[in-house]
Amino acid sequence: TSTWRLDSIWGVGIGAEYAFSKKKMLAVNLNYTDLGNAPVQAGNGIVTGEFDERYAIILDVSLRWITGGKTLMQSR
Repeated sequence: TSTWRLDSIWGVGIGAEYAFSKKKMLAVNLNYTDLGNAPVQAGNGIVTGEFDERYAIILDVSLRWITGGKTLMQSR
């Protein structure tokens, strides 16, 4: 099982997408999440304590290929 302290959570993020053709796109996102500072207590007291770190940094990179008749950009 996983135990999370959830008294407050906030985060910020930034992302960008780049289409290098009508059928291929690269996306990159970077997020920072603060999980608060609540104490941890689970079950019948078997797990108690505090975390040393209370944040997460998440990097997401994706590459999309469009197949079939649909495209990312319309011709003009």
